[in-house]
Amino acid sequence: MNLVIEQNNLYLNNVTTNQPSETSNDLDKTQLVEKTEETKLNFSAVSLHISNDNIQNFLNKKTAQFSQANANAQHVVSHIANGNSDYSGFFEGKKFGDDLTLESIGYEGKELSKLDKKEAKDLLKKDSFFAEDETAKRIAKYVEKITGNDVDALEETKRGLKRGYEEAQKIFNREKPIITTNTESKTFDLIDKKIEEMLKTDLEKHVDTKFLENNKL
Repeated sequence: MNLVIEQNNLYLNNVTTNQPSETSNDLDKTQLVEKTEETKLNFSAVSLHISNDNIQNFLNKKTAQFSQANANAQHVVSHIANGNSDYSGFFEGKKFGDDLTLESIGYEGKELSKLDKKEAKDLLKKDSFFAEDETAKRIAKYVEKITGNDVDALEETKRGLKRGYEEAQKIFNREKPIITTNTESKTFDLIDKKIEEMLKTDLEKHVDTKFLENNKL
């Protein structure tokens, strides 16, 4: 990942400010400079490693939460649509816990616990909020936003997404509805296509564009 590490600059400034005006008996000026540079490099490497770990943890956590929230809601709606209201009160109002909220995924409709069978089915129809394609696109768009379109970061989010779907399944302690399984597959397809597109060279992108123009696709 391309990272900007602020603490490195602070450290380097301190190193420069705190250097002695005269060299010690054991080190001449050249040795002192070399030792200082080595310390800077070591600190940079450690800071980069820590920052990378923090960023990976952040990406995994946020994507897991987002995919789980979508999967939970989609799961509830699909059960209601099938006439099973066992989980209709899963989201208390529009919220479950501190992180899993319907608001966090952009849902502003009727509370799930108050949906009837027909309303639930309507939410699952093509182009509706909880439809497979719409949910997959919503998750992929969220992932692209928090990664800043960084290829390595996008790859990292796939682990978080997978964990989110797995956690959703544990909560319900049942086999995932087919709509959720399909949504998960489509989400990963969208992310993989995005990564593939980003890895293309400028020449390959130009050729693809020309092909589409010539074939009017």
